[in-house]
Amino acid sequence: MAKLRGPLFSLSAKGRFGDVALFSSWLGRPYVKVWRPSGKDSSRRQDAIHSILKRMNHEWMKLSREQRRAWQAFAVKKKPPIPAQSVFLSHAVVAADAGLPVPAIPPKGSVIVKPKLKAMRGEDDKSLVVSWSLPLPLAPYPLSLLDIWLQISRPSCRAYANHYKHSLYVPASQGGVEMKDLPPGRDYHLKARFILPDSSRSPFAQISA
Repeated sequence: MAKLRGPLFSLSAKGRFGDVALFSSWLGRPYVKVWRPSGKDSSRRQDAIHSILKRMNHEWMKLSREQRRAWQAFAVKKKPPIPAQSVFLSHAVVAADAGLPVPAIPPKGSVIVKPKLKAMRGEDDKSLVVSWSLPLPLAPYPLSLLDIWLQISRPSCRAYANHYKHSLYVPASQGGVEMKDLPPGRDYHLKARFILPDSSRSPFAQISA
């Protein structure tokens, strides 16, 4: 169990950091550990993200003073302001997970519209055909990706914001993908966003089928 001094560049930290880490204290000593839902073992996905998070923490330490200042200036613009290291990690972890270059400097902050999604059931009721349009601002970025998350529920049940699970990354220029071997007789709730090579991201769009 790691002991901390100045966690997340703050005087103290308590609670969950995304779905990755849990900050707390024991006998007045702060510590951080891998977050796991109560009563559940960690999944391969959680272990993979935890490994990436550790590597990206090392990447933060390698940044030059000028590069850290750039992230600090970028973080100050957030509302409410967020520690620069946390902002860097939020971009770097996604980039590394998607196979994109780890950003040494913040993205330019280009406004990217969320994808316009369409989804229809496959012929065997065990697949989902998803398509999307590519906004003009993404045209000069052929390496852009569509980040797809999926939630499967019983018929007519609502989708919960924290129940989506990452499914796959698809080249945005592809325009469509078929998701196969899904449980039949269920409702599929999908959300997706664009990710640019500089780690810029669009808002999520949601659709159900």
